[in-house]
Amino acid sequence: MKEITPDVFIETTFEGTTVGAIRTPEGVVMVDVPLVNKDIQSWQAACARTSSGSKRIVVLLDEHPDRTAGAKLIRCPIITHSKTAKILTSQPSATKMQGLETGAIWETIPEICTIEWPHPEITFSNSIAINWSEQPILVEHHPGPTSGSSWVIVPDQKIVFVGDAVTPDQPPFLSSAEIEPWIEALDILKSSHYKDYLIISGRAELVTMDDIRQSQKFLRKTHRTFDKLNNQTANLIKIQKSSASFIDDFKPKNRSERELYLTRLSYGFTKYYINNFSKKKL
Repeated sequence: MKEITPDVFIETTFEGTTVGAIRTPEGVVMVDVPLVNKDIQSWQAACARTSSGSKRIVVLLDEHPDRTAGAKLIRCPIITHSKTAKILTSQPSATKMQGLETGAIWETIPEICTIEWPHPEITFSNSIAINWSEQPILVEHHPGPTSGSSWVIVPDQKIVFVGDAVTPDQPPFLSSAEIEPWIEALDILKSSHYKDYLIISGRAELVTMDDIRQSQKFLRKTHRTFDKLNNQTANLIKIQKSSASFIDDFKPKNRSERELYLTRLSYGFTKYYINNFSKKKL
């Protein structure tokens, strides 16, 4: 657990996503949730050791299983955007997940075969403020990775948690993406408003301006590729071949990570094409 500014903590060593905690006089605001039970227990214990009030609340930045699969074990109120909540509550209470190959982290963890989906208690449309200190903590809607993607902003500390909006050195998840709003969201991060902010990725630690520019470059290149596929007679082979050509934009550390990234690209490209261009399954 690393304190990046007074009262704001992150943990990057858990499998799944980078999680955050914001300490206030009333209690702790947790940003996303670890995947594995032992990590959830460790994270809760670390949050309990902070010198703050007894309240706890979790903000889920979108519905991706890597950040939602362990949320029910936290046993405290959950905040999400209303579109994220709608997707989560439409799922069966527990889903067997065997056989899926999406390139997500949870698929690499053998003990995860069933996901108990959380049902958020608090939702919002544009933004919501958590008034547990003199300066509120803001949760804002910034679609891109999903239609309900959100950021957690700590204005007085100049911290923003952006989830999967930026995934340094690894492919983003495209299966539920809205690419044009995503590019616009990254323009906001590059604006003068966030000039002095520490930007925290849901898949890494601190985000640099170069990371944001690289993410936009990838998304624009992806958008052009989909336009080209849409103007051709696309099929599954063409889509998968196109997705594989993007692997050189990233830096897999080893063969297994390369295979994970290729799977993520293939699944993301296929689902995005079906969702946005195809009237029928390929």
